[in-house]
Amino acid sequence: MMRSSYCLKAFLLIFSTTSAFSQIQQERLGLSIGVRSGFSVSSYWGNGVSSFEKDLSLSVNGFKSGVLPFFTSGFFVQYEIIPDFFAIQPEISFLRSGKRWEISPVDGGKTNFQVYSDYLHIPLLAKLIIPFVPVTPSAYVGPSLLLRLKSRSESVAELSETADLGFLRELTSDKAVSKIIYPLDLGLTTGFALDIIAGTGRFLIDLRYTFGMFDVFHGGKDFRNSAFSLLAGYAWSY
Repeated sequence: MMRSSYCLKAFLLIFSTTSAFSQIQQERLGLSIGVRSGFSVSSYWGNGVSSFEKDLSLSVNGFKSGVLPFFTSGFFVQYEIIPDFFAIQPEISFLRSGKRWEISPVDGGKTNFQVYSDYLHIPLLAKLIIPFVPVTPSAYVGPSLLLRLKSRSESVAELSETADLGFLRELTSDKAVSKIIYPLDLGLTTGFALDIIAGTGRFLIDLRYTFGMFDVFHGGKDFRNSAFSLLAGYAWSY
């Protein structure tokens, strides 16, 4: 009987110590590591874009401005500075940013042409968490660095004689595109996320907007990056 009592006390002591230690560890870390992927829809914004499209529309029979859809993916680390309330979240992802146009040249037909760049996107986000369970909403904002990996144009060379492409008429090859696009951009990323607790981590859905604050082209004033992204992924909590 006494032995059973001692065993029970020892078990309770070990259990309480382990629980306290686990709680302390959880409070100390507040760390999540996650991956996600989805789709982005990009364009350019700025007064220069409006002027360019006005001149282009006057030189062709038909004109339509479009966006550029593409796949995006990456990973992130979230650290909760104030548990369940405020976190810092650095990220690294792949992002394509550019624009597509559809025109009907004066010599007939219909043509799509586009200009875009692939970037390594590195935002540093400040995240405000609303501590609801099992679905936890959050909002975030922060600066983002875009490092250009590759730039391309499609169907520009064929149109240079039949449409007023302005400074874009020089983009007759990928090499020419790389020469007039700046190698990096600094912008801002903001958005909303929903985290759904699942197992030792959580599923997440993320809607965000990233825009550049500097000119994309050497010769095109006030052309700036712009992209909306819808993402889904999973994060492991520690």
